Amino acid sequence: MTKVRSELDLVLYVSALTFLFPVSLFCKFVFTKLTNTNFYLTLSEYLDTIVFVLVVWFWYIVYHYEATDLTIPLFNPEQDKVKEIKFIGNVVNDISDDIFHVDFLMTAVTAVFWIRSIILLRLTETFGPLLIIIYRMAQLAANFLVVYLLGLLTFACIATMTLHEVKNFTNLYEAMRSYI
Repeated sequence: MTKVRSELDLVLYVSALTFLFPVSLFCKFVFTKLTNTNFYLTLSEYLDTIVFVLVVWFWYIVYHYEATDLTIPLFNPEQDKVKEIKFIGNVVNDISDDIFHVDFLMTAVTAVFWIRSIILLRLTETFGPLLIIIYRMAQLAANFLVVYLLGLLTFACIATMTLHEVKNFTNLYEAMRSYI
């Protein structure tokens, strides 16, 4: 149980570094106002905002789970008063009762950190050009999908209005499925 607590403490202390984000954002805002330049947020600052919100949420959940009494005691009464046992017990109870999934929240934080690290890799000489190529390819694919879906929707609407007697074109959903 001590190993779990030490790992949890490590995760929380590392995530506490994200609390520097509001300070850096405030400094950027003040600097732009003092230099009469435009204040704008970059993609990485949007991701930092998402990470900050998720980490604050995670800190709140950890505090709440450590302070809340267990619904089903796991061990003897003295051990049930230990914060680590309360936290793990409450997490297990909530996951088994399908109330809340802490693992989903941790997965979201990990995914956003991963995207943030990929953004930082764009600055390197090795990965930067490759990531820029992938980013531009994704933009082209997104543009193609928009044009494709508009054409698909157009043909599905026309088919629904003209061929509504045919089974595959009775409604818009069926027509789009048929065209896909």
